Amino acid sequence: MTVRYVSPTWLLATVLVGAGGACHSNTLLVSSDAAIKHDGLPNVAVAPTVQPSIDGGGQCPDGYAPCGKGEGLRCYDLSRSQDHCGACGSVCALGMTCEAGACRQYRCKGALSFKTLVLGESGSAYALGDFDGDGILDLVGASGGSPTLNLLYGAGDGTFSTDQVIDSTPPASPTLPNRMPMSWRDALAADLNGDGLPDLTSIRSGDSAVTVRLGSGSRNTPFGQPTSYPTSSDMTGVLLADFDTDGRLDLVAGVSQGLEYWQGQAGGRFEHRSVLDSQDGSTFGVGLPLAMDWNGDGIVDLVYGFGGLAGGIQVGAGTRLHYRLSHGDGTFDPEVTCALAAGIVGDLDHDHRPDLISASTSLGATLLLGISGCSASKTVPITDWTKDGGAALADFNGDGNLDVVIDDNQAIMVHVGDGQGGFPHALTIPAPTGDQWPRGSFLVGDLNQDGRLDIVFAREGGWGVLLNTCQ
Repeated sequence: MTVRYVSPTWLLATVLVGAGGACHSNTLLVSSDAAIKHDGLPNVAVAPTVQPSIDGGGQCPDGYAPCGKGEGLRCYDLSRSQDHCGACGSVCALGMTCEAGACRQYRCKGALSFKTLVLGESGSAYALGDFDGDGILDLVGASGGSPTLNLLYGAGDGTFSTDQVIDSTPPASPTLPNRMPMSWRDALAADLNGDGLPDLTSIRSGDSAVTVRLGSGSRNTPFGQPTSYPTSSDMTGVLLADFDTDGRLDLVAGVSQGLEYWQGQAGGRFEHRSVLDSQDGSTFGVGLPLAMDWNGDGIVDLVYGFGGLAGGIQVGAGTRLHYRLSHGDGTFDPEVTCALAAGIVGDLDHDHRPDLISASTSLGATLLLGISGCSASKTVPITDWTKDGGAALADFNGDGNLDVVIDDNQAIMVHVGDGQGGFPHALTIPAPTGDQWPRGSFLVGDLNQDGRLDIVFAREGGWGVLLNTCQ
């Protein structure tokens, strides 16, 4: 799955973080934090995500293990499954394979290093996925505020080929001269219908519908005809995760007054189930919602905040963190509002509890370890981080610990995690496009099949790739 932040106007970012081995049907927004393995070699074929169904006696065939709950209970080969690699809920990062029960990732022998590739003018990067089946990650994005959504095919060296138009919205209506053209706001790549091919779910500003396109695996026609799912208002975020533990991804759309929940159906379809209102609803809407097991019961919950488009960490915004505990059947507990500033969430110290990095002041951030509900077991001030842009978590050096990448306008910083909640080392990468605001998303994946996680960035002055070159 993809790690990203989306525009620096509020605080909740998606994360690559370990699932801790809890056996449940997990969201595609999580990834294993435990898998280190051999030096990067060419990737091999990806094992199928869905394995044989469990038999009537509750047993799996030899070599398979049960993962999931209820109707979502399936048998998986934990030695090869991308979504359950070595343990239920342990998901390999994009572009990496599961071999012998471990996500194959290059472990850096020395310090982290990246090569900056500026690949185009101003644009937004939304999703990574292998849409043409060649084993190389492709990119879905848009140029500037363009209404055109494009697919760029990966070349296997960190660059992308000429784009292909996925969707284009006509310019403003001549009868409404003051109306601005709609621009794309977010897109996600995930297999919705279980055919092993990534599908595309997207939303755009000024529109009140989620659009789903099922992937075909063909370069000539990468997607089938779009299907629209109407929402009550313009959307600010979208999320795919299995909240009802039936083995299918569900859809959550952030709208002005809260969230709308759609249950995944056979064939990659969705059925509207509920509207989850919020006491903090605003015209800016919910930022990008996050699926994470907030209370340690093995079921993913909803975590979110308000304030406009989703982002990583922003100076002094102080947007409050909200969560709704899931029952695992598509229903949720009432909303809980925490006296915490929202931020990026992940398991930074391997205790299988969420940790939070939030920015409530302009001078730095706060690290909250071992969160239970709205409380933390330990709070650590971080005074030397500036927070003008967004942030995301991923294991960039392959040591099994989550690192933090931040775009703070002047530079991109990678803070190297020590696995205990600390960040003793940092790498400063000069701003690739000068003094320009971050824009769009951080996307993280192995773009050149060397076992190292690379970063796609998007800024006002241009977009490109930070190619991981650690030795």
